[in-house]
Amino acid sequence: MNELHKELIFDGSDIVFRELVDQLPEPVFAVDSSGLVMFANRRAMDLTGYSLEDLAAGVSAYDVFFPESRDLVKTDINRMFRGEKSGAIEYRMRRKDGSEFWALVNSRPIFSDGKPVGFTGLLMDISDRKRTEEELDAKRAELEDLVHKSAETILRKKKELEDEVKKRLEAENQLARSENLYRTLVDSAKDVIWTADLDLKYTFLSQSVLNQLQYRVDEMVGASLLDTMTPESRKKFMEIFEQELLPQGLPPHGSAFIRTDEIVCFRKDGSRIWLELTLSFLRNRDGLSEGILGISRDISGRKTVEEALKKTQDELEQKVQDRTARLLSLNRDLKQEMSDRKLAEKALRNSELRFRTLFETAPDFIFIKDTELRYTHVNPSMFQKLRADESQVIGKTDEDIFGQAYSKQSKKLESRVLQGENIETEQNITIHDRKCVFNIIRSPMKDPSGKVTGVCGMARDLTDRKLVRREFVPKPDHYVSPAMQKALSDTLLVAHSESVVLFLGESGSGKDFLARYLHDNSNRSNGPFIMINCAALPETLVESELFGHESGSFTGCSGRKRGLVELAEGGTFLLNEVGDLPLQLQAK
Repeated sequence: MNELHKELIFDGSDIVFRELVDQLPEPVFAVDSSGLVMFANRRAMDLTGYSLEDLAAGVSAYDVFFPESRDLVKTDINRMFRGEKSGAIEYRMRRKDGSEFWALVNSRPIFSDGKPVGFTGLLMDISDRKRTEEELDAKRAELEDLVHKSAETILRKKKELEDEVKKRLEAENQLARSENLYRTLVDSAKDVIWTADLDLKYTFLSQSVLNQLQYRVDEMVGASLLDTMTPESRKKFMEIFEQELLPQGLPPHGSAFIRTDEIVCFRKDGSRIWLELTLSFLRNRDGLSEGILGISRDISGRKTVEEALKKTQDELEQKVQDRTARLLSLNRDLKQEMSDRKLAEKALRNSELRFRTLFETAPDFIFIKDTELRYTHVNPSMFQKLRADESQVIGKTDEDIFGQAYSKQSKKLESRVLQGENIETEQNITIHDRKCVFNIIRSPMKDPSGKVTGVCGMARDLTDRKLVRREFVPKPDHYVSPAMQKALSDTLLVAHSESVVLFLGESGSGKDFLARYLHDNSNRSNGPFIMINCAALPETLVESELFGHESGSFTGCSGRKRGLVELAEGGTFLLNEVGDLPLQLQAK
């Protein structure tokens, strides 16, 4: 570095430094203690929309901040005047025309005789970064909506993107400005601020070049800008310089020119780094170009984020295509399923119509009860037999309709049906003072999961077939014989018990008569009365006749047979000549 340049840079020449600051692409300003702007470079005025005439008329620095940011600004200024480090702070600001922008502000107090008389600041327009953050947020929302089933992968990508953004934000927040308005501004910048002559040789570089390219300042001063560039970036830079920069620099009073582009450079260790170059001209007092002012910014992190974002977008597009194909396939399957379901519904309606016709026209009684044993459905034949309407049957129990005696029997049977059994019985039911005999089949009602939800029953009237003959049975006092009177009285005593009764006597003494007399006067009189002569049964068939058998129980057995014991369920079973049964069968 030559002595003249060193003196201009470091000895504090106001004219050279003011020109340097005025040419900087970053906005710079100075404010007095009352808040009036004392100085602003060209970039600051371009950014805020104010002119030199506005500054001369007096512009308050607080007018550039949005009202909600002003209290925070005042707090930060007071903290800065107390000697506390404020660092770089983001503010929401507005231009003269009212439009808003975001800026990163790094301020430093100005002291005179040890007292604060104002402060200087450097603005960095971060509106693009804010928009990038909003775009990243939008992309994150899109990722969550489109690939919620791939949450782990997306969250990992999201975390990588956020880490990259965080690293960049942390890097930008490390920008340290100010020991004085100019030199600290240049030397503390993380970006490399440099100047070069028109032969493209460095004349000045900030200390941050060591961090960026790993070269010391003394190694770079006098070297060519092109030496660290890749061949592709060198060609690109020369095209810009020859076609745009150089022609712009020839007119003595040309308009301000700023050009930003991206290049790739080599570090000292040979690794590559992406740099964003912002270029403008240094002019002398006559307005003639005498060099180039540049800022080199490391954008490797942003490039990594952009590449990761592009890769994520490509993956999203592929996943959307895969998902679309999957949805089309599911749509076809759904249409086929709907078609099959319509056919099934049609078949179900036809089946329901057939069963409804059977239910409504069957001469037998058909009924359905819930788990509380209340009637929920009854067919017309049962209504007709009972001479009742729905309000008198639906929601009622057997006790409400047929009385306590029949209800007691039916509850015992139907509680077993609710446990999953199928039960067939013959029972006597009194309907309108007439005793009727019914064959009743009860089965459990089940839902699709197999849970029992009620009882389904079918009852057939066997009264006419059975030709039940109720003989007149006189009372004990109608008999002259004291022995017969005592036998009938004793029979009445045991008629209301649930025990087994044994009648002993000679043939012709009336044992069958007394058994029937006991049944008719017992609590089981509504149930069937089954009688069998054990002496007339072949020994090989006795067990089958008494207890029945299931299909396949023995060779030649093709169906289920109900035993006499089962048929007598709820009534009385008379075993005549029980002493003729084999002893082991009597015990069973």
